[in-house]
Amino acid sequence: MGFTDESVRNALDWCYVSCWHSEVAESYAMWTIYGQHSEAVCIESSVSQLLVSCFHVPELTADRARFYLDLVRYVDPGGLEASEILNTLGSLWTPLATEVRRQWAFEGDNRILGWIPFLLYCKHRGYEYEREVRFSILSRDASVGSMNPRSGLLLRSVRPDFITSVRVSPNAPDWFFGVVTDVVEKYQLTCPVLRSGLSPPVRS
Repeated sequence: MGFTDESVRNALDWCYVSCWHSEVAESYAMWTIYGQHSEAVCIESSVSQLLVSCFHVPELTADRARFYLDLVRYVDPGGLEASEILNTLGSLWTPLATEVRRQWAFEGDNRILGWIPFLLYCKHRGYEYEREVRFSILSRDASVGSMNPRSGLLLRSVRPDFITSVRVSPNAPDWFFGVVTDVVEKYQLTCPVLRSGLSPPVRS
């Protein structure tokens, strides 16, 4: 394939990613790293809800974007750059990658766009504790020769039960739990607001 680090960076700029933790049980490591302050919440859903909720992106119709939902694979890059990892992914991703290329037929320098989604689902083994699921969008308007004018996309769920529960940080004070409860009621969400089942660590 012969991709360069610069072409990888340019292509990634056209991808939009929403990241989720796949484990049912809570993780204190996840609360500590991604909810660094006591005023933090965890939005809970399920794979089935992600699939059937059919995120609606007003700016992109179905024929102008590709949507992916998959588990992240954790690998040992062995000091390789992103382009080198991508250049060795063929044997792992060939069947799916072939289908994507057949549907969109990226040409020239844009060939890399047919492979970028698969790079998005590889992370260093040191992050394996995240047990990550990624929902990603690749715009068909993408071109490695131009800048992406968007800084992000607003995802709108068409199902009110998309959020199954909102869980509040184990370190959250009572007033914050009350604020979260008020917000859920204000926007007429049907999900419960729950306190974390984890206790704050005992500090010596």
